[in-house]
Parts: sequence; C-alpha cells; structure tokens
Amino acid sequence: YYYDNCELSAEGNYNDAGAKTGIWKYYFSSGRLKGVEDYATNEVTNYNQDGSKSEHFFLKDDNIHGKVEIFYPCGQLSEVVEFKDGKRHG
Repeated sequence: YYYDNCELSAEGNYNDAGAKTGIWKYYFSSGRLKGVEDYATNEVTNYNQDGSKSEHFFLKDDNIHGKVEIFYPCGQLSEVVEFKDGKRHG
C-alpha cells in the first residue's frame, strides 16, 4: 500500500484466506516507521514521527487487552494502564 506521494504506507503478507499474517509494518507519509503489528503474537508497537516508541500493547480478538505501555516523546515510560476487551480496566 502506498500514499499519494508514493511513500510506502504498509507492508505485510496475507494467508490463503485473505487475512493478515506475520509481521505488518505501517509507515507515516514521510516514510518513517509508524507501527509494527505481529499477527502471530498479537503484539503492537507504535512510534512517533521522530522514531521514538509511543505505545506498546497486545490485542485479543482485535481489541486491546492487558497492559498498555505509553511513552513520553523522549522514549521514557510515562504510564502503564490496564485494558480488558478494548476498554480501560481499573
């Protein structure tokens, strides 16, 4: 997939059933890495425009589930929040 400016927006593979599989990478229109989603482990890591990590979490049934790590723009951990079935918990 590509943006109108011809920069790559996403890359990854599909299985025979047409579902995303393996590791998918998503990019900002600038070409910098925006996020990585591992469909084998349901792990998601998102990044800021400058390349620093912005958040890290896991999915369960396409919903955020478990601990969500949120980072300051400098890369330091800001907070950890708990999610259950896509909703903030606790």
